[in-house]
Amino acid sequence: RILFDHESVVARTLIDHVKISEEDKAYFEDFLGFYKPVKLLAYSKEEILCEKVRAILTRQAQKLRDFYDIFMLEKHGIKTEKLREMIVEKVKDALRHKKYRTNLEKNVKGLSAKEFIDDPFEKEMFIIKPPAEFYRFVEKSVDLLKGIGESVMVKS
Repeated sequence: RILFDHESVVARTLIDHVKISEEDKAYFEDFLGFYKPVKLLAYSKEEILCEKVRAILTRQAQKLRDFYDIFMLEKHGIKTEKLREMIVEKVKDALRHKKYRTNLEKNVKGLSAKEFIDDPFEKEMFIIKPPAEFYRFVEKSVDLLKGIGESVMVKS
């Protein structure tokens, strides 16, 4: 279930903001048409944050990149705590699937930042090493997310 209205956005292309010479325009004329900006509908930032938290709480294994997405959203003013009730609703909706109920119960009891922060495979997923504040954010966020998970279980 989608909780927030979608947003109309323009998708950037690979050559946005690239200065193309007249010679290149002539040479690549047949291909440049494929690189025009496209308008499309996208999830709102709030919806994305709710989905990321739902994924962390209901997956069998956590993905460090989900925490990074939440970290970046929070840096842009989209706060997990302010969306707590909407996140609870999002997670409750997912619980109609038995595997998500089972994973939620397991994660509320045993979610640990150390487990996936130290996972070399998860770290390799980053092209650029995240700042130290990201890892502090993850450790702080685990308790908040476990609390949200506990709220879901009480309300279910």
